[in-house]
Amino acid sequence: MLTNYNGTSISYDAIGNPSNWRNAAAIEWSGRQLSNFGHNDGTITGYSYNADGIRTKKTVYDTGGSVVSRTNYTLDGNKIVAESRNGTNIYYLYDDKGAIMGISYGYDTYT
Repeated sequence: MLTNYNGTSISYDAIGNPSNWRNAAAIEWSGRQLSNFGHNDGTITGYSYNADGIRTKKTVYDTGGSVVSRTNYTLDGNKIVAESRNGTNIYYLYDDKGAIMGISYGYDTYT
């Protein structure tokens, strides 16, 4: 396992999840799914998943527990096809083999 990256040590819990990385204040896991990441500035990023283990939401909280931003992921089967963050949408474009080939943001497409 990687124990150091760019001068920052990394430690792991009993099942191999990082328990300390980039001097995080706290990293919480539910099995293999990252549930909360506590930043040194006191903010927390929380993650939610569906029954298949695919991330469906990311929420950032300030030091007082208020929501700073929320990202919702739209799925088609097991693929994320879009994300919406505070009213801004990004769409993921896939080729006929299911590989991501670009994104659509606003009126622009990037491939």
